[in-house]
Amino acid sequence: MISSNRLGLHLTSNGVSGHALAAVMRRVFDPALAARSWEQVRMQGNEGSSEMVSLTKGETVDPGNYQINGGCFSWASLLQGAQEYGDRPLYEYARQKYEAMGVSKAGGSLRWAGSTYANLLGCSGRLGAEGTWYRLGHQEYPRAWLKGPCLDRVKWPDVIVALAVSDGTDLRIVIEPGHGGGEVSLGFARLQPGRRYRLRGAVDVALEADQRGNADVKVDLFQRIELQLVPDE
Repeated sequence: MISSNRLGLHLTSNGVSGHALAAVMRRVFDPALAARSWEQVRMQGNEGSSEMVSLTKGETVDPGNYQINGGCFSWASLLQGAQEYGDRPLYEYARQKYEAMGVSKAGGSLRWAGSTYANLLGCSGRLGAEGTWYRLGHQEYPRAWLKGPCLDRVKWPDVIVALAVSDGTDLRIVIEPGHGGGEVSLGFARLQPGRRYRLRGAVDVALEADQRGNADVKVDLFQRIELQLVPDE
């Protein structure tokens, strides 16, 4: 709950979206308490109804900018929570509700309705996976992610990175242009010093890592492309 006597502002988080947000954040440090928060979400939902969730009047206020915008923040909170707990029906319901609020594209970036805070929650829901926040507090990242090659340097928003994941040896990336397209530079790090690599996909380019394990390459980027960086045998 947010209260300010000076401003005369009173926002309550007792609605379903408030419990969803708490269920995600608490899962990092207290999974048992987080599970109770998520149970509050399920108890307040309308299972079997075409409207799975009903927002209270207070939940139409966006705490990121204190504007009444129809529940952007609340739907984003539910989207993130449903993703974290693997609730696919609620995830799809919240996603459709949030996207119905509208989305704009400027400078190669998509922005959904609501505050930046709401957009962050929405992106966390879309790009995360079941148990993402739990693993953040209770498990180590896969060794391959920490040791393998990485995409280290790109110019944003000329290059929009949709995927960059390593299996420890190779690196798979998906990129798309943010400003109409053209020649762009990709910088790689954590390569084996002095080793030759090949960038495969829409292009086929050979490159060699310097003594620090870095390498740069230029590619033509006019549309979404999938690439794979592999050691050159």
